[in-house]
Amino acid sequence: MLAVGRLQAQKGFDLLLQAWQTVIRQLPEARLRIVGGGPLEDELAALARSLGVEASVELVAPTEQIEPLYRESAVFVLSSRYEGMPLALLEAQALGVPAVAFDCPTGPSEILSEDTGVLVPSADVPALAQALLRLLRDPALRARMGAAAIARDREVFSRARQVGAWAALIDEVADAAGPPPPVR
Repeated sequence: MLAVGRLQAQKGFDLLLQAWQTVIRQLPEARLRIVGGGPLEDELAALARSLGVEASVELVAPTEQIEPLYRESAVFVLSSRYEGMPLALLEAQALGVPAVAFDCPTGPSEILSEDTGVLVPSADVPALAQALLRLLRDPALRARMGAAAIARDREVFSRARQVGAWAALIDEVADAAGPPPPVR
């Protein structure tokens, strides 16, 4: 299991660790890697200890060599309380890693589909735990979701599509503004 993000309240890693407590009770061989740095690192390490999950949780410093960590992961998890456009979720999907995410305001529901991952109600720790268990227990489902994630990424989030969408928006705004005033 992989989670990526700054170690701050927004990212909800405290909620993830609470859910992880349920996961590890049922799948003691499971491992969670959280990649990121930030002000809550010591607090999150202490929470992992107090929940009794520290042996199955690895806090990893930010790295430019993140792609191999995605590729080693069976599932990506986004436990954010709120997001803009979660780039880590986009990266996971582009690399074919199925995801579980809180359906926080903006972001995850625009990226995930029911074919590529699982959205659970925002901040619902038991639902997050159950979704993680479901994917961890079902390799065939993960494989289908991973393949669908790659296909959706290429269809919806490709560079060509994004450049085209920006160009269309610029044209639309320019057309709405009308011709420029004459130069004197």
